[in-house]
Formats: sequence, structure tokens, C-alpha cells
Amino acid sequence: MLLGVAVLCSIAHGIAMPLFAFVMGDVVDTIGDQTDPDIMDVIIEQSLWMGYIGIGTTVVGGLWHGLLTYVAAKQANKMRVAYLEAVLSSDICYFDEMSPAELPTRMTEDVQDAIGFKIGMCLMNLSMCVFGFGFGFYRGWKITLVMLAAMPVVIATSALLGMVMAQGVVETQSWYARAGAVAEEVLSSIRTVTMFGTQQRENDRYGSCLAEAKKGGIRAGIQNGLGVGLAFCSMYCSYALAFWYGGTLVEDNEINDYTGAPYNGGDVLAV
Repeated sequence: MLLGVAVLCSIAHGIAMPLFAFVMGDVVDTIGDQTDPDIMDVIIEQSLWMGYIGIGTTVVGGLWHGLLTYVAAKQANKMRVAYLEAVLSSDICYFDEMSPAELPTRMTEDVQDAIGFKIGMCLMNLSMCVFGFGFGFYRGWKITLVMLAAMPVVIATSALLGMVMAQGVVETQSWYARAGAVAEEVLSSIRTVTMFGTQQRENDRYGSCLAEAKKGGIRAGIQNGLGVGLAFCSMYCSYALAFWYGGTLVEDNEINDYTGAPYNGGDVLAV
């Protein structure tokens, strides 16, 4: 039930951005129409709609994020309990090959992040893309087709960014998981460690894991920065292409099927 509500809220959150752009285009059209005697009343009504969209976005955005975080925490807790039961029933040789503390450390980060935030962002971006193109074809299909032609480049750069970020996160989390496993092992047997005087060795072992995690984090940060820059570059270039083509439609007085009148700035901005 909670998961279904969160999914609907994330989809509604994604619809808000195309809907806001649609209303913004109408506002620009209204401001540009100097012959309408009721221009202020129309602008006030459109501004109220923009405010309603903003309030709705705040509500649904908070709901899907909070609900998915709650569901993810419950799932991670159930997996921890199931893992503990499996570990307690394992043979002693299992502990010679695997660190029983490593998996729970990664479980909290991986499962909660995947179920809690990433699935919501994925649904939000998917609905934004689908409804954005739907509104675009409805408002001005010619400009939308030009934007659609630039989509392969945007998708390719976004996919590259996702691969780079995923690789960096996996590498960093693996070292943090090892460091967490070392800490849990030492703390659980602190008397033995103190008895044999191996505090410094365990401290060095823990520090080496953190040092590798730091190196991986720095490397991932540089890669993520380059990937984000490339993704935004492709996105803004597609915007430039759309505005250039929209400007040619306005200059040539091309008729917009949505309004039955020549294209104007509001149509280009809305699309």
C-alpha cells in the first residue's frame, strides 16, 4: 500500500515539470498579447496555477521520498534478520572464507539507497520524459521532433554518466564495507585484541581500507564531475538547437496546429 502511494507520488512529481512549462508558455503568450483588456486577470489565474503546481510538487515530492525511505528501511531490517538466521546455521568453515560483518554493512547502504531514493528518481524522470514529450507534441510537434532527434546524444551521455557513477560507488562501498567489517570484528573481540597487543596492527588494517576508499572516492569524484559536465553540455546544446529552430518558425510565421496561429515565443518556451 505504502509502496503504491509512493510510486504514484513519484510519477506525479515527474509530471509537474512539463505541466509547469506548459503553463509558463501560456504566461509568456499572455504577456505578449497587448490587445487583451483582461490581461491582468488572465495572468493572475495562470500565476495561481503555477503556485498550485509548486504546492503539489512539494507535497508529492516529500511523500514519495519519505515513504520509499521507510519501506527501504523495513526491507533492509528484514534482510538483516534473515541473514543473521542464515549465518547462525552455517558451518564453521564459512567464517574462514567470508566476513559475516561485511554484508550487513553493504546491505544498509545498497538496499536502502536502491529502494528508497533511486527507484523514486527513476520513476520521476521516466514520467517527466513521457509526459514532457506528450505535452511537447500537443503544444508544438515540429519543435518536439527536433528535440527528439537530439535525444540519442543526451541518452548516451546520461548512460555514460550512470555507468561511471555506479562503478565509483561500487568500488568505494566495497572498501567501506571491508573497513566496517574490520571495525566490527575488532570491537566484538576487543579483549582478545588487547590481550595480544595487536591494537596497532588492527588500526593499520582499518586505516588501509579507509585510505583505499578515499582514493576511490577522489577518483570517482573526478569522473563524476566530467560526466555531469558532459551530460549538461549535451542537454544545453539540445536546448540551443530547439530555440534556434523555434526562432526560424517564428520568423517564417509557421502555423502552430495547437493555437491555429503562427508560432510565438510562448510556444517555443513551452515545448
